[in-house]
Amino acid sequence: MRLLSSIAAVAAVAAATCTVMAKECQYCSSGPCVPTEVLNASYQTHVDPGKNAKLSLTVTIPGNCQSIQGPYPVILYLNGFQARSGFYRAYAERMASWGYLVIQYNLPLFWIIPDANEVKYLEGILEWLDLQNADEASALHGSVDMTRIGTAGHSRGAKLACLQFAGNQRIKATYLVDPVDNTKRTPEGEDYPSGVKALKQLGKPVGISGAGIVGRCNPEGSNYQDFYGASAGKSWLTVVNRSSHTEFLDAGPILNRVIAGLCGASGRNSFQETLRLTAPPLLAFMDSQLRAEDPDAQQRVTDFYRFIDAEEAEDRVQFSIKPGTTRGTEEQPIAGRQHSAGQQGPSDILNAEPELAISE
Repeated sequence: MRLLSSIAAVAAVAAATCTVMAKECQYCSSGPCVPTEVLNASYQTHVDPGKNAKLSLTVTIPGNCQSIQGPYPVILYLNGFQARSGFYRAYAERMASWGYLVIQYNLPLFWIIPDANEVKYLEGILEWLDLQNADEASALHGSVDMTRIGTAGHSRGAKLACLQFAGNQRIKATYLVDPVDNTKRTPEGEDYPSGVKALKQLGKPVGISGAGIVGRCNPEGSNYQDFYGASAGKSWLTVVNRSSHTEFLDAGPILNRVIAGLCGASGRNSFQETLRLTAPPLLAFMDSQLRAEDPDAQQRVTDFYRFIDAEEAEDRVQFSIKPGTTRGTEEQPIAGRQHSAGQQGPSDILNAEPELAISE
């Protein structure tokens, strides 16, 4: 009887702990807003002489928000190489549910655009957002906070997000999901500048999630370790221990296996588990940078720290906040803390003229 009572007591404690953790990890589930795709737009620009690129834009906004009021900060989420925006829809919906207006786009299938050209798309997209925000007939009218803009992305998209953060003063924060810099196929040059070097020169904090399993698609010498090593003080790093590069996207079971084969590595985590361990630090970092004065956001970030500590204790992730000052932001309030698990982390081991046609 005593043994049964002990087992029951342990089970009750475990259940209570899980309930508390679920409550604390607000970012682990959808927020108080309903993600709503409000419009699609086509974006056409000359990227090379005689060659047009037509982008399909998708805008996901926070709808029917219960407690987060607009206008909403903006996050441009960029795809990995040859990936489609739908592979990252779960990220867009999670961000929109927590009060972020999310922009995504697709390049034409199989087109390869040099990094230096694609980075230039940002300015045209921001100009379009400015116009939509001011247009009383637009579905986005008055809902966009153009003073709080962030970029994020996966793989090559993370590198592009980093270059945009470094090259455009309107971008206030960036989050890099298993970023990949120059490789043997895209050596550093005029068309393919280094995101790591741009980040080192910038001297501002970034958020990073990295795959604990390395393969051909996120090779050593060009992956998250290099970006974190080049980042400024107060940067965040979350290594998802049992995920590879492939588990950060959801292309469907068949295509995901194909991509994993091409990358030469696959993780034990599912996409859903990888999302569970990636979306919270992404949202917490963006809230710490873009909503630093918001008491509700500050509480969510504090709750996130408890969640990530518990996940780290279970050896699911490694979480670090880099020590040191941040160039040019010493007086800027940034929600953060000295993390108990060590500060250094694994890293220490285009002038386009857009034409936009909109259909709602």
